Amino acid sequence: MNNENSVIESLKAKALALWKSHGAGAIELGQALAALRRKMEHGDYAKWLRENSIGRNRADYLSRLGGWKGSHGNNGKHKPSPVIKTYKAAKTELSALRDAAKSGNVEEAKQAAAALHEQANKLVSEAKAIAASKAEKKSPQSAKQAA
Repeated sequence: MNNENSVIESLKAKALALWKSHGAGAIELGQALAALRRKMEHGDYAKWLRENSIGRNRADYLSRLGGWKGSHGNNGKHKPSPVIKTYKAAKTELSALRDAAKSGNVEEAKQAAAALHEQANKLVSEAKAIAASKAEKKSPQSAKQAA
């Protein structure tokens, strides 16, 4: 994991240097931003842009110039966080529950409600894990108390 962190830090430094140099080409900067985005966890890239006063729209434009196809472009690098995946699964179950209720299909509604309940519990577990991880980053001692 340390190697991965050093790769990300190196990519951050390169992207920032290119961003600050007025002579950098848009494609080169976009490639640097795209490479950084591929390595970072979901949500961390946007946070890094804000911390460095880099506009999201401009960064997205440059990233596309540099070859970024987006998380839905199926470039195989950027993957949604587990929370996003679970949320989407919960939305699917909620839609199934709504459809079953509209059609009066009680058994199907019960099954969809049970599946939705399962996804909701999974989201709560993921939220607890994220909270513990953030507490660990702030203070290793407080993370032990949270667990």
